[in-house]
Amino acid sequence: MQITAGYEPTPQERVRAFQQALTAPRRKAWVLSAVLLSGGPLWILAGGDTLPGGWSFLVGLFLLAHLTWGTRLAARQQTPVPPGPTEVTVTEAGVTVRRPGHTTEIAWWAVRVVETADFVLLFHAPRLFTPILKRGFTPEQLAQVRGAAAAGRTVRPDARPVG
Repeated sequence: MQITAGYEPTPQERVRAFQQALTAPRRKAWVLSAVLLSGGPLWILAGGDTLPGGWSFLVGLFLLAHLTWGTRLAARQQTPVPPGPTEVTVTEAGVTVRRPGHTTEIAWWAVRVVETADFVLLFHAPRLFTPILKRGFTPEQLAQVRGAAAAGRTVRPDARPVG
């Protein structure tokens, strides 16, 4: 089996990939930001010391800025500088992603596969991933990609018997 798809990701799709890939940590950070932003003024109004209340508010503002502007900046920094067409080739062994001036070959056994509404995310580490846009594939091809990912995760070429 060999499936090839091509697409050109937009800057908004790159940002959305980061947002969808890091949903759990971002959710925790949004809650923390809300607690800090509201807790600081409440602490001061309740008659507490202004120093902890003020610092709480400032740290909440910093976290809020990081969640909004920081995500866009990270998406721009971690994607290829010359945006262009992306070609994805899926086989039983893994995935090959070709962009202008950059080619990545990824074995299924080396990544954790997470499927979101718009992407198939290949996680190399907890926060390091390669996004593959679903819109480049037909529904039949997506089913084959899911099957190849599930079958490829169980096979590790360097596995040795223990004993």
